[in-house]
Amino acid sequence: MRYEYTLTGTGVSGVSLRFGPVSAVAPPVPFSVRLRGNPGGSTMRLELSLPHAGDLHLALFDAAGREIARTVWTAVAAGRGNRDWDVRGGNGGALGPGIYFLRITGPWGKRMLRWVAVR
Repeated sequence: MRYEYTLTGTGVSGVSLRFGPVSAVAPPVPFSVRLRGNPGGSTMRLELSLPHAGDLHLALFDAAGREIARTVWTAVAAGRGNRDWDVRGGNGGALGPGIYFLRITGPWGKRMLRWVAVR
């Protein structure tokens, strides 16, 4: 995103001052994901930072590498925000206790995060 602005003011002697226009380009938001959640529940919260809008593909794996659940979030907005995922196993039931791995894939790259569920 590009910004342009002009600074105006009055000097000590009462003379009107003007600087600009000045241009600046905002750096893009980096792709990052943080995982939050209640380890005793099945809902995980993802804190997202996305450089531009796009689809997110999420897949959850158990410690043995078996895929437990997957979903796709379409047209996720650019910028920073939170999204919740109520994770259920293949039979629709709550996940058992254990260590899980979440793979997140989007047009910005891939991330793999660890999630621990306890009961």
